[in-house]
Amino acid sequence: MTAIKHAILMIKKTYKNYILLSVTAFLSFSFMFMYLLYTDSEIYNKYKWVLSLDNKVVVAHNVNDSSVMEKLRIVEAQFEKMPDTYYYYNKQCVARTVYEMDCPVNMYPSYVWGLFEGNTDGQYYGYERVKLDKEYELEIGIDKAVVSETVYNAIQKTGDKKIITLIFMDINGNEFMKTFEIVGTYKTNTGMVINDSEVNTVIDPVYINIGSVNDKEIKIDNVELVTYSERVDQVIELLKENALAFEETKSIQNEALMEKINSIENKYIIVIVLFVLLGINLYSSFENAMNDRKYEIGVKRALGASKFDIMKQFTIEALMIMVANIIAAIFMVLNGILLYKWILNIFKNKVYVIYISKESLILYVVFTISLVVIFSLLFAYRCTRVQIVKYLKEET
Repeated sequence: MTAIKHAILMIKKTYKNYILLSVTAFLSFSFMFMYLLYTDSEIYNKYKWVLSLDNKVVVAHNVNDSSVMEKLRIVEAQFEKMPDTYYYYNKQCVARTVYEMDCPVNMYPSYVWGLFEGNTDGQYYGYERVKLDKEYELEIGIDKAVVSETVYNAIQKTGDKKIITLIFMDINGNEFMKTFEIVGTYKTNTGMVINDSEVNTVIDPVYINIGSVNDKEIKIDNVELVTYSERVDQVIELLKENALAFEETKSIQNEALMEKINSIENKYIIVIVLFVLLGINLYSSFENAMNDRKYEIGVKRALGASKFDIMKQFTIEALMIMVANIIAAIFMVLNGILLYKWILNIFKNKVYVIYISKESLILYVVFTISLVVIFSLLFAYRCTRVQIVKYLKEET
């Protein structure tokens, strides 16, 4: 404890000797931590949505063209032979409400094991599993419908139930009206209105049983073949062989993992470069600090201080200076990225997650500890090499 108090006292007295050292260490530790934290956060926010998706889902789309029906039958036959592989068709069209709002309609079989809606997050595309009333499976009867919670809350009850009336268009351009009883809801982040313009307003999609309407007579905009398989690579290969357009998540997740691996490799390069540059600057700064205190060292040695005493004192001083700079660097970078997060939230309405990977954290700890220990000990050792008598004579 006495040694620590003495070290603090000497740092206060000789603070000018440590200014250059502190600036060098602070900037280097700050840059290193900022680089690791920022790159990890950017990659995490870039792919967080994609990485949360189920990579066993493959969705073949635009398959309502008659020219692809034969290919689909081939694909279906192969799916039937694949263990742990399930599929269904989702037919999509756009209807209108009685309030002249456009409404995407998804038509499913009576029972499906999971609904997967396509979404975008920037340029990365994938299919997210829709949760319906805390369940993922959908079992829906004839003339029944599932709507978003926002749409459900906006509809007034008719008797003891809520209904939604939709206006469809048949293949001849004629309109007809159909009423559905709402039997379930799902959550959405968009709210009721997902596209508002002077032309029209679009509400959240409605899910119905395909048997509720004659899908042969309705104008269908798109048909999706939704597949869930433990053998997703085989499914993808089969769709490619039959030249079917499809979307899947696995390859995008692999891209995310590859970018993460590349970023780790870049981090090692940055760390090595910084270690060398900071090492050179630290050595120079420690050398200057030692030269300014040679007389002090000489006096202490002349008064009986051992080399171990000198080394202990300067090791403690160096450790305290370096640790203080590390703490200050971390504090500054964290406040900086919190400000960056706040700016994105206020001005771009973007939810930004601050994230640092385990690899980066370990890398930073190893980087800082190595520098602190190596150069603190080197500084202390160099101080013990001062030639006492010669330097005292030069001073007098």
